[in-house]
Amino acid sequence: MWGRVLAAAATGVSATLPSLRGRASTLPALPLTLTSGRLARLAPSSAVLTASETTILATISHSPPSSSPPSFTPLLVDFRVKAAAVGVIPGTWARRELQPAIQETLVARLIDRALRPALAPPGAALPPTQLTVSVLSSVKAPQAPVDALAVNAAAAAVAASAVEWAGPVAAARVALVDGVPVPFPPESMLHRATLSVFVAANATGNLLSMTVQSLRGAVPQEAVMETVQAAVSTAQTLAELQTEFREKVRHMREREGHSAFPRQMPRPARRTENFYEPLAKADADKVYEVASRVYRDAFLECRQFPGKAHRAAVLTEAQQSIVDHFPDLTLEPVLEEARRASRETYREVLLRDKLRMDGRRFDELRTIRCETRVLPGDVHGSALFERGDTQVLACSTVGLKSQAMRTEEYVVGGGEWKSFFVHYSFPPYSTGEYGRFAGSSSRREVGHSMLAEQALRPLLNFSCDTKANEQLLSSTNNKSREEDEENSYPYSHRLSAEVLASDGSSSMATVCAGSMALMDSGAPLEDAVAGVAMGVVRGPNFAVGDASDYTVLTDILGSEDHFGDMDMKVTGTRSGVTACQLDVKPHDGLPVDVVQNALRNASLALSKILDEMGAVCPVEPRSFPENAPRAFEVPVDMSVAVKTLMKDRALGLKRIEDKSGARLFLDGKKQVFRIEAPNKSACDAAQSLIRDALGNLDIGTKMTATVDEIKPSYAVVRTTSGSACGILHVSKMQVNPASGLASAGVKEDGADPKSEQISLAKLRYPDVRTLLSRGDVLEVVVLESDRARSVLRFGLVSKLKTTHADLIKSEIDAVLAASVSAKAAS
Repeated sequence: MWGRVLAAAATGVSATLPSLRGRASTLPALPLTLTSGRLARLAPSSAVLTASETTILATISHSPPSSSPPSFTPLLVDFRVKAAAVGVIPGTWARRELQPAIQETLVARLIDRALRPALAPPGAALPPTQLTVSVLSSVKAPQAPVDALAVNAAAAAVAASAVEWAGPVAAARVALVDGVPVPFPPESMLHRATLSVFVAANATGNLLSMTVQSLRGAVPQEAVMETVQAAVSTAQTLAELQTEFREKVRHMREREGHSAFPRQMPRPARRTENFYEPLAKADADKVYEVASRVYRDAFLECRQFPGKAHRAAVLTEAQQSIVDHFPDLTLEPVLEEARRASRETYREVLLRDKLRMDGRRFDELRTIRCETRVLPGDVHGSALFERGDTQVLACSTVGLKSQAMRTEEYVVGGGEWKSFFVHYSFPPYSTGEYGRFAGSSSRREVGHSMLAEQALRPLLNFSCDTKANEQLLSSTNNKSREEDEENSYPYSHRLSAEVLASDGSSSMATVCAGSMALMDSGAPLEDAVAGVAMGVVRGPNFAVGDASDYTVLTDILGSEDHFGDMDMKVTGTRSGVTACQLDVKPHDGLPVDVVQNALRNASLALSKILDEMGAVCPVEPRSFPENAPRAFEVPVDMSVAVKTLMKDRALGLKRIEDKSGARLFLDGKKQVFRIEAPNKSACDAAQSLIRDALGNLDIGTKMTATVDEIKPSYAVVRTTSGSACGILHVSKMQVNPASGLASAGVKEDGADPKSEQISLAKLRYPDVRTLLSRGDVLEVVVLESDRARSVLRFGLVSKLKTTHADLIKSEIDAVLAASVSAKAAS
């Protein structure tokens, strides 16, 4: 029985192990859960492994077997860690994952070596098989080794499939820490470990693969074997869980059916020549008649169950029956005539019964299910959008402005930096097919990425300032965005969308999932955006002048796109359209009225979709996650900041960067310190350290300070502790402004009030350079400590007679005198 349950209505099954580390471990329990039937349902088999913050999706796909059996086990393994899984925007030029990293290649080999021996046991033939293992979420310091978890996820996907193998196979990594074996050690513990062992074993404890890595010097053989035995024991426990998981999946498939993918090509009843020979007119008419009858029954049968898997199985069986009906005719011409009959029959049945292939009305949407925050760990924002059998997982990652993507076009928009960009991925398993992952994106993926970006970008408010950029603006005005607004925006946002299953309209599902993921990550999205694909089927009288003889289809399936006359993708909000892409198949095109009618129906559909999305992810102000990067500006007095933090090759600045983990930049034009921090705590720490260094003193506090720099109207003084640097203005030096004479022991050099006539030029405060010298030691009092502006101002109490140089000289003299006295005494 083939799959008869939509992904959006499926429940799935799961099996849970209370703790990977066993009851005897002193570490916290680490539950492991295997799930199937929820994600990537159109793949022949899939499994999701969850352990703490780590989520791994493993899928298995097959290619139709060749006529001659291969001389080796045809297994292809792909392992990838998504950048969004750890809250990082890729550092590549295109800001997306390209070729696998070295560690990803090593883990893929680890999976291959662990599973290959158990695949294709004697007497069984393994079709070309592809294992795709993707880390969907994790943290930079995971609680368990990801490589061992990835092997278990891949093994679970194989166990849940129809592949004949000598399973179960489970894997474990054990570290020897302080002489004690620790199963699945956390990353934070490895610095104390002396040994790391990886094993893959079956239920009886026999090893299928093993790696041993010494982490500190030579390890005795006894310790190695003790660790290996502990790893085998842990793997056997996981093998029991895998067996339980396999049984649950088997019962689920008896209830919901199997995936019908990959579809098998029709096989002729007998061998025919390898050249194409057109059919005679009589034979072609006969094939068309038989095919029309077969497909008419098949399309009616497809309505019984709306799923793509059931539909694919029925149509494949119909195609095979047509080929079997004409064993004496050449295969390719028969298939060509059958394809023509299928298209015409589909349109005839659709217009006659007023029902679609999956039983829906013309304006009816498929079943929709939405979820947000579906991934734990360091993922900034995530959302899962399901519509029928189309399933898209979107992750939104917040980055700094320096991580924006630069366009590579040489003409239009060449060299500009984009603060928001979308990457759409369509892996082979999304349609249950076999295929290799390419490092670069296909043209289709690039086009769908741009379509989703164009749909969402208009609703992103790049005009919010740095103080308000951590939450959405409540205003939803429609003012146009100027380029300088985006250029001044201190963040960048990457939206990565993975199509887990596709039955048409995956690009529009990307818009819906991306909208929710952006809001989940706190991006400044003013309103939710949804998307829907519309189709049109023209009636037989349309071509002869009846422009009203057509039918508009809402939310089209992949097969409806194939058989129909139009594919129009529409995205927007309740108030309007943000993007639209139209593709027409008839050579004479479609009238504007037809497109307008389809757009009107799309607006109604978008409102319904937005209702479903709003129930799960309402439009409301949200802050960035705690682990998301932060950009902040701290206003400063430049003269104070330069003398306090920028002296001695910016040593003070570097100390703040080392303590906080943030990067600091001094913007002299704006008179601010710009903070770029990896998370909120680092940003808060940097702000606190800056303000402590520039002005965290109580008003009225008296202290001793040294003159660092002198300007005409003020002096920059530093406290003797060196922790604070502030301004001493001439008006706070107890100087008589009328004569310019000092009244607190500070007098103007070269000025005698008794003998010198006071001129109008002297009826103001004197030049500070005539009052103080660099290195003078003063007694000052704190008059102003402005935390908001990070400004510290002093007032003069008195000038000490001894200068700073005198103090140093006196200390040197004291040391010399003590040395002379010591020598004399000896």
